[in-house]
Amino acid sequence: MLQLTILGTNAASPAHKRHPTAQVLSLPYTHFLIDCGEGTQIQMQRYRVKINKLKAIFITHLHGDHYLGLIGLLSTMHLIKRVDALDIYAPPDLADIIRINLKCSDTRLSFPIHFHPVSDKGQEIVYEDGGFTVETIKMNHRIACVGYLFREKPKKLKVLIDKLPEEVAWQIPAELQKGRDYYNEEGEILYKCEEYTYRPPSLVFAHCSDTLYNEAIIPQIEGADLLYHESTFLHEELEKANMTHHSTALQAATIAHKAKVKKLVIGHYSARYKDLQPLLEEARTVFENTHLAIEGEKIDIERTEL
Repeated sequence: MLQLTILGTNAASPAHKRHPTAQVLSLPYTHFLIDCGEGTQIQMQRYRVKINKLKAIFITHLHGDHYLGLIGLLSTMHLIKRVDALDIYAPPDLADIIRINLKCSDTRLSFPIHFHPVSDKGQEIVYEDGGFTVETIKMNHRIACVGYLFREKPKKLKVLIDKLPEEVAWQIPAELQKGRDYYNEEGEILYKCEEYTYRPPSLVFAHCSDTLYNEAIIPQIEGADLLYHESTFLHEELEKANMTHHSTALQAATIAHKAKVKKLVIGHYSARYKDLQPLLEEARTVFENTHLAIEGEKIDIERTEL
C-alpha cells in the first residue's frame, strides 16, 4: 500500500484556511514530497510527517505556489542537523534559486543536495530504485511544467495454491514462482506456470499539476490506481481556465474517465471558491469516483488482489 497525505490544496495563494500545493507520497520504505508551496513545513508538523524521512522532493514548475516553501524546509532540515543526502527533481532554474539563497545567508547545509534538472518534454524516467520508477508527464501550462507518474516495479509471481492438488511436493510451487513450468521425469509438463500463477498488479499514482485540458497524457496515465489532477475552476469559468492555462473540475473528470483510472482526487482550488462542493459535484457528473483533496487527509493507494 502507498499513502498520499494532502498538505496544501490551494492555487496561487492561501485562502479559506487552505494552503498552497504540497503532498507527501509515503512508500513502504521512504517518503517523497511533491511540490512545496508556502507553509509546507508547518503543514508537515501539523500532520506529523517527519521532515527528516523525506528521501526526495519533486517540484512540478516554478510558479511560487509550488515551491516557495522549499528554502524554509531546507533551512529547517539543516537546523535539525540532517546528514542524509536529499534528492531534488525540478526545472533547472530552481538550482539557481537555491544557490543564491544559501549564498546570501552564508549557509552551508549539514547535508548534501543532489539536484536533478527535469526536462518538460515528458515521459522521461527521472528516478529509479529497487521498488519504484518516477517518470515525467508533459503538462501544458504557461511555463515549463511537468507531472509525475509514480510506478511500482513488477512484483514477484504468486502461486495459486488452491488450484494445486493438496499432495503436491513443496518444490512445485517454488518452481512455478520462478516462472518455470513443472515437468515430470518423462519431460511432460504437469503444471504450466501461466495457469497456476499470477503477478500482482503494480501500483500507479499519477500527479498532474497545472495544465490546460490535454488528452495527450491519457495513454501514459491509463489505468492508474489514483490520479490527482488540478481543478482550479468550475467549467462555467472555462474562458478563465484557458487564459491561465488551468483545468476545470469537469475537464479533470473527463481525463479520469477516458484514462480509465480507478480513483480521482481534484485540487489546486481557486481562492474564489470557499465552498468546494460544487467542484466535486461537477466532476462526479462525469467520473463518480472523484474526491476532493482535503488538507490533512491520508489517501490509501491499495493493490487489488485476485
